[in-house]
Amino acid sequence: MRKFLFLTILCTAAISVFAQEQDSIKKYNLDEVIIQATRSDIKMKNIPQKIEVVTGEVIQQTPANTMADLLKTTTNLDILQYPGFNSSIGLRGYAPKGAFNSYTLILINGKPMGTFNISTLDKNMIERVEVVKGPYSSVYGANAMGGVINIVTKKTCQKSKASAELSYGGFNSLKMAANANIRLGERSSFMLGFVQNRQERDYRIGTNNFLGLSNVGRAIIDDNSYGDRMRNSTWLYNQANARYNHQFNKAWELDMEFIYFDANDIKTPGNYWGSYGQNKKDVNRSNLYFDLNRRSEFNTLKIAAYNTSENSLDYSSNAEDAYANLKKYTKTYGFKVQDDIRLLDNLNLLVGGDFDIFSSASERFQAQGELTTPYNPDNSNMSGAVFAQLGYNNEHLNVNLGLRNTYVKNEIEKNDSILAPKASTTLNVLTPSFGAQYKTQGFKVHTSYGSGFSLPDAFKTAGYYQTFYLVAGNPDLKPETASTIDFGLGYQTPNGAVNLDLTYFDTRFKDKIIGTILDSLEINDEIRYNVSSFKNANKANMSGFELMTSVNIGRLMNSKSDFEIYSNMTFMINNTIEEELTSASGVDSLATKDMLYTRGINGNFGVKYRGVSGFNARLNARYIGHRLENDWYNSSWGVVRPMDESYYYNKVGYTTADQILQHPDHLVFDLYLGFDTKKYSVGINASNLFDENYAEKDGYNMPGRSVMANVKYNF
Repeated sequence: MRKFLFLTILCTAAISVFAQEQDSIKKYNLDEVIIQATRSDIKMKNIPQKIEVVTGEVIQQTPANTMADLLKTTTNLDILQYPGFNSSIGLRGYAPKGAFNSYTLILINGKPMGTFNISTLDKNMIERVEVVKGPYSSVYGANAMGGVINIVTKKTCQKSKASAELSYGGFNSLKMAANANIRLGERSSFMLGFVQNRQERDYRIGTNNFLGLSNVGRAIIDDNSYGDRMRNSTWLYNQANARYNHQFNKAWELDMEFIYFDANDIKTPGNYWGSYGQNKKDVNRSNLYFDLNRRSEFNTLKIAAYNTSENSLDYSSNAEDAYANLKKYTKTYGFKVQDDIRLLDNLNLLVGGDFDIFSSASERFQAQGELTTPYNPDNSNMSGAVFAQLGYNNEHLNVNLGLRNTYVKNEIEKNDSILAPKASTTLNVLTPSFGAQYKTQGFKVHTSYGSGFSLPDAFKTAGYYQTFYLVAGNPDLKPETASTIDFGLGYQTPNGAVNLDLTYFDTRFKDKIIGTILDSLEINDEIRYNVSSFKNANKANMSGFELMTSVNIGRLMNSKSDFEIYSNMTFMINNTIEEELTSASGVDSLATKDMLYTRGINGNFGVKYRGVSGFNARLNARYIGHRLENDWYNSSWGVVRPMDESYYYNKVGYTTADQILQHPDHLVFDLYLGFDTKKYSVGINASNLFDENYAEKDGYNMPGRSVMANVKYNF
């Protein structure tokens, strides 16, 4: 912790010193970027809501294969990440949620990605990533309670060109990529891309802890894991993407995009101790997007349709003759229509409607071709919505008001084997939003308000299922609702060289769904004890600060080279839930508890350099704050990792009997060194530079240090 505080103070001190100077270099182009996630043609500098953008340059310099690795090292979020391409994320204190009804909506060019698993998308096709923090349900509906991540893919262009890329490095990893853009006459263009990426050797776990660990921390990580191999952790995937664009005339434009991700025999090691088995899985996903746009002097009409499909097979083992014991099928499709109308020079009105359908089905097998009880019932979700947003923008003042009416129907199919009756839940809800900011002489005051909602997942409401323990659904669960207000102060020098922003946010959660233990439950005339289930908490509260700072020393010194010191931190002040408890005597009481699976501090800070000669470098440090998790490895159904009772967290509503572990803080460094010209680029990426031994989920230690060399040639 002392080392982390020293580094933070050092960055802040440097920013404070250089913030006193100015020069005449142009402002960051990022201010002029049109943010797609707003669904309106608004520049980033005119948006009151809190938005972060991960640029193409940062994407190139980040040692990441998939979106999961990219996002966790470039923006502040909570992540649950397992080896074997399985990740989910949360923003602003919302716990990562591995289900369709997630708290964070993931989009590709403004349309649903069709999966909560952000590991199944390679970064090669990405131009930038837009991260909207705070509820955006007034624009997108149910799954945007915590925020929106919009992945903007590379566009076609009117010039024929191509590129080829090769990377090789740690754990016998090899990546090959190729992209081609072909001009088809004066009005049309076509782009095609392909990536094959593989890791042919089990990765090695880290050997150090930069911040040091207490005895509790080392017991959680396990002393035996330092420098050990994560067995059965190899993988290979292919990704192909194609995009076609046609300009009918100055007004009308057609854009179509297809993405296909395919991974077979991805090894899934289970936890470090192998107690969950060493298996494998197949994943394939296809995304088809269609956009028809008409732009005029007075309005922009957009008509979009999409269809996504994701299929996965989990196998009984990693052997050649293993059978698929779980098959999952997920589909999403729908269309969106909107019109952005310019009412006056400074006033615009966005109106539109959405129709979206999601369906999920699964089959579980106990032997080849022999069906058994599924984990949860097949289910579907249909939503229809109309929305409107009024925006006012001038040189100093930006204001937007939004309102969305959403009708949602969640249907559960009958399944006698898990006692799940056919059932449906409907919800009709209004979600308002408001944002305002005032800018003068480089200073900016901004505030926003938004509300959101989420329906409970099917497996939380119906039937029961048995895995390592018995889980029972709760048909009386209410939808979750939340509202967030934030306000902040920012400053930017005229040249854009110095940027500061401090934002406070406060979220009030109602009927938050949490896990609970039922003392007993009658199932098929049999009394079962200690059954896991779900219930609505009375309320929950998440509040904290977000601090973004950057100073470009090169710009301050009138240099043509850029040398930037930056930091982006989230500090949680409060992240608690309040639930009603019933004692043996039948007396109810309220208990306030810390939230599980969210970190107290998340952040990235570092330095980056780009010279006129083409040399560029980036040293990034990711601070991973402490978090609370259940100890599933020292329980009644098996002791995998013995744990001293004194190590359990017994504060803020928890006792030793709850078996809650407070996972330690970590600091993970990444380094990039590269050289670019118009024809080629070469680079070296060192991920986890100081070989940190850490985990994004208890028991699933992440890879240690890995060095990759990369070369790219442009034709």
